[in-house]
Order: sequence, then C-alpha cells, then structure tokens
Amino acid sequence: MGALVAPHGRRPTPTLVDGRILPQLDDYMGPVFEEMARERVRQLAAEGELEADRVDSWWSTDGSQEVDVVGVSGRRDVSLVGSVKWSARPLSRSALTDLQAHASRMPGYNQRLTHLLFSRRGCGASVAAMPGVRCFTVDDLYA
Repeated sequence: MGALVAPHGRRPTPTLVDGRILPQLDDYMGPVFEEMARERVRQLAAEGELEADRVDSWWSTDGSQEVDVVGVSGRRDVSLVGSVKWSARPLSRSALTDLQAHASRMPGYNQRLTHLLFSRRGCGASVAAMPGVRCFTVDDLYA
C-alpha cells in the first residue's frame, strides 16, 4: 500500500493528521458506515439470509426519529430494522432499546421483527444472544 500523500506530493504532518483529520473522522465515518451496513443487508437479503426486497433508512415526518436500516418485503411489509453506530465499544442493551423506541414510531414496526445492530465491535455477549437480534462488526461487512 502506498504512503498517504498530501497535495503537491507532500506527506501529511502529524500535526495535520492529529489536528484536522482525526477530530473529524468520526463525524465523517458515521454516514459512511450506515451506507456500508445497508449495503451488507442488501447483500444478505440477495443471498436469502435476511428477508428484504428493499433496504433503506427511515425518518419520522417531524425529523426527530431515525432508523438507520429498514428492510421491506413485498409492497410495504417491514421485515427488519437496524441501528448503525460508529462506536469503538460493543453495543449494549441500550442500543437495542433506542432502536426499538425509534422504530416504534415507524408504520409497520413490531418487536418481533429482526433487529440488526452494527458497530465497529458488534454487541456485548448478552445482546448478541437475544432472540431476533443480529450483531455485526465492521469485519462482518466484508465476510
């Protein structure tokens, strides 16, 4: 792999990386990681491992609630919901509770749907063992 090169062939200095790039990296990666997760769900659906004809995100009409991943089967049947967090820690039960609270405002949601949780390190063991919950790490996106 080649070295990171700044404009005009100069290598970025540690000051540039530490001062300008790293502080903004998490803000940048959030939406990117969300799209990566949706793409993985589309792939798993195409392989028959998850049920969804379409995968996208959902926002409430007032913009106060978001569900990062929503799978729809048939014309309008919600088949799965998911939350994507660019978190360095495994997700806890509170991430699932937050997802359920946001999704409860979405037409067609019920708690029996498959719930997907994505983070850099997946979920804690107790959450991963819950029925109807699937956890994904960043490595799982390329499995």
